[in-house]
This record gives sequence, structure tokens and C-alpha cells, in this order.
Amino acid sequence: MKFNKRIELTTKAEPIFSKYKVLGGFCVSSSLALSFQNIYVLDKINILIRGIMNRQILETIIKIHGRGGIKMSLKEKIENNITVFLLGTLVTGFLAGIGTYKAILEIAKLEVVSEGRLNQKSDSSQLEEVTKKIIQDMTNRDMDVETGVKYALAKIGKPAITQLIVALKAKDKNLREMAALYLGEMQAADAVDALIYALQNDDEPYVMREAARALGEIGNKKSVKSLRYALKDNNSLTREGAAYALGKMKAIEAQDDLINALKNGAPNVKVEAARALGKIQAHESAEYLLNLLNDKNSSVRSSAAYALGMIKYTKAVDALIIALEDYDKDVKASAARALGKIGDPSAVDALIIALEDYNKNVKTNAAGALGKIGDTRAIEPLKKLLTNNDLWVRNQAEWALKDIQGRY
Repeated sequence: MKFNKRIELTTKAEPIFSKYKVLGGFCVSSSLALSFQNIYVLDKINILIRGIMNRQILETIIKIHGRGGIKMSLKEKIENNITVFLLGTLVTGFLAGIGTYKAILEIAKLEVVSEGRLNQKSDSSQLEEVTKKIIQDMTNRDMDVETGVKYALAKIGKPAITQLIVALKAKDKNLREMAALYLGEMQAADAVDALIYALQNDDEPYVMREAARALGEIGNKKSVKSLRYALKDNNSLTREGAAYALGKMKAIEAQDDLINALKNGAPNVKVEAARALGKIQAHESAEYLLNLLNDKNSSVRSSAAYALGMIKYTKAVDALIIALEDYDKDVKASAARALGKIGDPSAVDALIIALEDYNKNVKTNAAGALGKIGDTRAIEPLKKLLTNNDLWVRNQAEWALKDIQGRY
């Protein structure tokens, strides 16, 4: 099968490579090909999804276009025989640095002109085959591979969803888990029934957790009944996923189930149940949440503080002021943020002290809270942060000052 595809690529391409040359390398993947509907190139490129995520750009180009003319310049290779120039998916390892990201963005802007049309029937079958191969790489936890697969599946769209639903019944439990995860990230409404089935029938807790979380991301109310039932599952991972999903969906009808999970759950379940109750603003849960500010697990205490702020439970102010002195920075930051949401001026003095905390997240949340409360006692302490070494701290202090001064 031959395709008459022509690329008009300016001489800007080669300087971009020189400017942003990558040490760690990046994966050439399928996204740009998909953008141009070039399945022929996809069929060639899918072999690169495996095992070459950390090669040099040149090595990748050689893989696609053969080993002849290794010293040939990028421009010459493009002019000689490239069907479509693939620079993919923002698949870069963090070790490769921001240079790769910039290079991809700039090259993606270069003009690509396509001539001719692909046979639609061939496109469909080839795309299905490529999608299957990409899905097989979902279990690779390498950051480059994971990012590439995620972006490629998003580009493929509905055909990928169909294959992911099939993967929910794969023998490999890791493949089932990742299929559920990606269906959630893609907010695949067509997968609701399959995900409910996985939640109810899979025997692997990690799969059940991801199925539950995916249902929460999709947000179809028909899944609420199954998620509420999953909160009673024997495994804490399943209950954790169900609590997350119900909070994401703001399922107020699950309030009592979430309170029960809060009272009897493992730490990971308490964390998600507390956050869920905060999101649905379940005032009936406030006293239970208040008790969790004394939990031995810092993540539980932090989530309880978050939820009390979302509910705006005024009776929690004294306990949240005490939480500002917690040894855990996340608990202190959550307490400060909660006090800002509640807006009680009695917290101002404690929040001013929190501005001097060693952790910048505590500082910024305290500053934001003081801005929301709007008490003029905070003006001078906030001004001192305008010379802080951290840009985010300075910005937050400036915004807080504007909030306070805008009230008068």
C-alpha cells in the first residue's frame, strides 16, 4: 500500500533539535500521526512503543527509517523518504529536562501538508491492531512509556475505549488495573457497565479500586448503588476507591455509608471518606471529622481538616487552631486553609504566627486564610512576606493584602 504524503518542513526543524538536544531522549510515538490520520506511519511506529523510551532522537529516527545514511541530516531525511515526521506525545522523561518539551512544542507548529487519502477500511483495521499493541504496554510503569501510552490512547479516542473495555477481562491483573485507570482518565461513558461489572466481580482489590475510581471520574449516577455497596467490601483498597468516587460525584445519598466508613475504616479509607464528606458538605459528619483531628495518622488528620473547612464547621475553629501546631506540614497547611474557609476572626493571631512556619505551603495557606478573613491585624505581618525568597509566598501575601485592603 502506498500513500502519497508530502511534508513541507521549514529549516527551523534542525536548529530546534540543536537548541533543545536531549540527554535522556524521548519516545517517538503515535500522536502526531494520529493527528494527520496517517495509519501507515502508526503501523511503523508502534514497534517503538516497546523498549526505546530512553534512546537518542537520532536512534529513534533510524529505527523508523532504516539504518542507511545514519549521518544524514534531519532535513535530508525528511526530503528523502519520510511519510510523516513523527514527534510524539510530549513523552519525555523528567530527566530529559524541559528542553525536550519545548522542542516538541516548537516542531509541532511546523507546517505539515498531506496529499491523498487513506483507505478507510484499512485505516480501521490497522488502527485496531496498533491500539491493541499500545494497550499491551499499559503495565509498563516507566514514566516515559506511561505518558506515551496515555497520550496515544487519548488521541485514538473511541476505538481505544473499546479495546480498554476488552482489557478489563484480561488474564493479567495488572492489565485489568491499568485498563480501568485509563478508562477513568478518558472519562469513558461507554465503559460504565463494564466498570461496574469489574467492581462487583473482579477478585483483585487493585482492579476493584481503579474501577471504582474510574466510575467516579466518569460521574454516571447509575454507578452510585454499586459504589455504596463497595464501601462495605472486606478489602480496604476497594473501600478507598468507592469513597473517592462517591466524593467525586458528590453523592449526598451516600452520606451515611461514608460516615460508617469514616468510623470503621483503615487509614486510607478514612482519608477518602473524610474528603468525600467534605465535598458533599455533609454537616452530619462534622463531629466525626472533628474527632479525626486527633487520629494517629497524619493523612487522616489532614483530610479531616480539609473536610471541616469545606463544611465550614464553626465549632471546629479551636481544634483547627491547635492543628496549626501539628508536627506534620500537610496537617498544618490543611488547618490553615480550613480556617480561611470558615472565616472566624478568632483564628487571626494563630494564622499570623503560622506565617513564620518553615514550610512554604503552611505560609501560603496561612496568608490565603488571612486574606479571606480580612482582618487588618494581618496587614503588617503579610507585608513582611513581600520580600520572601519564594515567589509563590510573595504572590500569596500580595493577593491576601489586596483582599484585606479591598474591604476597606
